[in-house]
Amino acid sequence: MPLGSARPPSEAYRARGERALARGAIIVGVAGRASHRTRGNIQPTGSPANVVTILSVGAVDSDLRVADFSNGGKIDIVGPGVGVLSSWPLPQAYNTLSGTSAAAAHVAGVLALVMEADPHASAPEIWRRMLATARQLNAPASDVGAGLVQAPVSATTAP
Repeated sequence: MPLGSARPPSEAYRARGERALARGAIIVGVAGRASHRTRGNIQPTGSPANVVTILSVGAVDSDLRVADFSNGGKIDIVGPGVGVLSSWPLPQAYNTLSGTSAAAAHVAGVLALVMEADPHASAPEIWRRMLATARQLNAPASDVGAGLVQAPVSATTAP
């Protein structure tokens, strides 16, 4: 969900996230990109990602540093969000983008792989598993959550 406003956590979003989890789905939300960390300005995670029932995603760069623009506070996990190659309308076809939306798309893709690997696991169990397998980073949890999302390695594709 590439939404993000400076509103406090909403009971309506919390309830929607809870309903999704009960039905086997996980809502992925962006932390937002209103910060300027190099200037000491870290904005809080935006709504709806700031509720406990929505997986909040922050962004890191290729050196695994928190992206200058990535909001902080309630962060569950981070993904690559700086200089990400993405599809683009023709004739260009591709473009390089930065943002917590790019990171959230990556996290959502990995989440789908984790769910596919164990289709009988509950959504809360998948959420816990994803956080447990994240690569820990040298940054506060308020900036990177559990760490960098990691795609599962299949026994059939492992070297």
